[in-house]
Amino acid sequence: MSEEHSHEPRKFVVEFLDPATECIRSESVLEVTDVTELSAIVDPDLQDIHPSAVYELEPDKLSQLVERFGIVADDISGPARLRGWRPLDELPYEIHTNRELGLMLAGKKPLAVFSDSYPSNPDFKVIPEEQFEPFVTAGKLVKRECILPGRNGRQIRYVLYAQGCWRRPKIDPPTAIVPIQI
Repeated sequence: MSEEHSHEPRKFVVEFLDPATECIRSESVLEVTDVTELSAIVDPDLQDIHPSAVYELEPDKLSQLVERFGIVADDISGPARLRGWRPLDELPYEIHTNRELGLMLAGKKPLAVFSDSYPSNPDFKVIPEEQFEPFVTAGKLVKRECILPGRNGRQIRYVLYAQGCWRRPKIDPPTAIVPIQI
């Protein structure tokens, strides 16, 4: 990487999480010209921040970032993480990814649908079942799931969460639901 290129501004996002739901409750974008300075705070062993990586921020590291880069947010307490900026961050609205449970509990989203290959890779969690499970157990959300054929002989597991007033449609068998082909 040339010296000139290494000082081009790069954007990052600090996501502040709700400790109860682990959902994003707010975020702050920061623009950095010297990534090594950011790396030194996040992880002194790093020389760069990988664009697709997510770094959990301990309270002391978050305080350092807030002080050094002037991060502004309504509430900087609680868990936080740093990730690279993505084009979706430029949208004029917040996407639901990593906000589903918080939106559902606030009554702003009636249904969340997740899918993953079946069987799934146990080292990579795609469906946030651990987050949703306490609310399913408490009767606040309803959970439904099915496994359907996918492409190339693979199977896809779908997990749907709905607010308690929603009920499972009477489809027999449940595999009558056909995934949308794109």
